[in-house]
Amino acid sequence: MARPNKIKAIERLKKALDAIPELKRLPDDSPEFQKWHRNTRLAIIHTFGDTSSHITDFNSLNFTSIVLYGDDQEAYVEGLESATSVLES
Repeated sequence: MARPNKIKAIERLKKALDAIPELKRLPDDSPEFQKWHRNTRLAIIHTFGDTSSHITDFNSLNFTSIVLYGDDQEAYVEGLESATSVLES
């Protein structure tokens, strides 16, 4: 699979990064988040490959609480904050 040129790759990743503040205001099960997550994952794969450390890092992010009585919205926002770090790197 051909990778996008550098400018297109940066644009896709910046678009994903720019969407995070608005996503933080939405519930974790919103269609907007689901679409963003899928598109961001694909953008990372198309840019760096499906075995890169970038996609491994993104796939390891948790957007829901792993504790039985945890706060899912808090975990969701923390996951988005971690996604910001991954995308900025």
